[in-house]
Amino acid sequence: MNLPTHANLDVDYNFYKNFYVNFYTRINLKFGNDENTIHYPTSFALTPRFDHKHYGVSIPLSYNKVAGFRTGLALRLWYFNIGTGDIKPLIAPGHDMDIRGLDIFLAFRAPILFKAPKDRDKDKVSDKLDDCIDIPGIWVLKGCSDVDHDGILDQNDSCVTDSGIVKFNGCPDRDSDDIIDKIDDCPDTPGIQAFKGCPDTDGDGLMDKEDECPTFPGPKSNKGCPLKFLHSINEMGEILETDTMYLNDKFYYFANLKANDNQLFMLGEDDNSDFIRVILGNDTITALRNARGFYFYQHLSHAEFEVVLLEEEEEILKAAFDNLEFETGKAIIKKSSYPSLEKLAGLLMTKKEWRIKISGHTDSDGKESANLILSQKRSEAVRDFLVTNNVLKERIDVEWFGETKPIADNKTKAGKQKNRRVEMKIL
Repeated sequence: MNLPTHANLDVDYNFYKNFYVNFYTRINLKFGNDENTIHYPTSFALTPRFDHKHYGVSIPLSYNKVAGFRTGLALRLWYFNIGTGDIKPLIAPGHDMDIRGLDIFLAFRAPILFKAPKDRDKDKVSDKLDDCIDIPGIWVLKGCSDVDHDGILDQNDSCVTDSGIVKFNGCPDRDSDDIIDKIDDCPDTPGIQAFKGCPDTDGDGLMDKEDECPTFPGPKSNKGCPLKFLHSINEMGEILETDTMYLNDKFYYFANLKANDNQLFMLGEDDNSDFIRVILGNDTITALRNARGFYFYQHLSHAEFEVVLLEEEEEILKAAFDNLEFETGKAIIKKSSYPSLEKLAGLLMTKKEWRIKISGHTDSDGKESANLILSQKRSEAVRDFLVTNNVLKERIDVEWFGETKPIADNKTKAGKQKNRRVEMKIL
């Protein structure tokens, strides 16, 4: 007689909350057809189960060469168990000749409790194995705590509630600039120690949030922007005078050039501005950039004397002013304004000695630079309309001021409407 020889494999897996599945197999290691050989048959079992603290149910599904396929059922309530390895005898018809017997089991299972080990901080880590005996912790840290779950014990963590790194004793550094967040004034932007973690991109000694030109180095006296030089040049491009720029309200100002009847300017280095301001004596002028990169301003030297108009002439000028409207945010004259402007053009055609001065203004909404350009284009639009109605261009003076000369309060809707205007004066 030979001893039975076999191998067992048992796997139990908790796949969701109280739901488990168990796989068990017994593999016979004795082969052949010797009738005198005693061995266990090879078998397989798959058992899904629900297991709660006080009750449970399982359904074993098994197969072996002797019994074939079987489906069992087991119930548990507290310490009591009842079940069967095969429910077929319980539900099969009485004439089923394949039934060989009845498989039912009853069991009572109760734990034998021993005295629990001491656990002063109630963290389920015994005092004997607890490195932090008075502070509740977790098993993997030998009973010590890690509130922010950064893998650094609270007793060694300088930022207990903020997850950090070992390099900074558990404190975070979100922008990785080697300055911990709690002393970093710009925790989400890499910076330098000199500015408490805030950046100075161009390295000019002025941090970006105080630098008007953060990507171009410049002196603090010029708000971090590079110094620029403005040359007064003649039409041949020869430099006549030079002035140094300073920045004020994001405009380029040059204050030391002398006034000439005709003025051409050129910046000492590349610039993307569409216009610059130049102070000539007591007058501030605006120079616009042309296609060649030069900034051009023409000073009209003739004297200005306003003509005294007759009543009917005054009415024509007033009607042209009152009825003048543009498309919102554009320099396109509305067609409803055409009749009044055509009458004004007719009056100018009968008074060949007259000139007209057109002055554009805006309210304070939007950028000052955009408003200045809009006032220019609207003034020029009125001039161009008169020119298309046979008024000589040389008789029309155009100027623009943007939002710099309001006649009403820009804080009110009515005030803004008054400030959006194109004034016309007969000279």
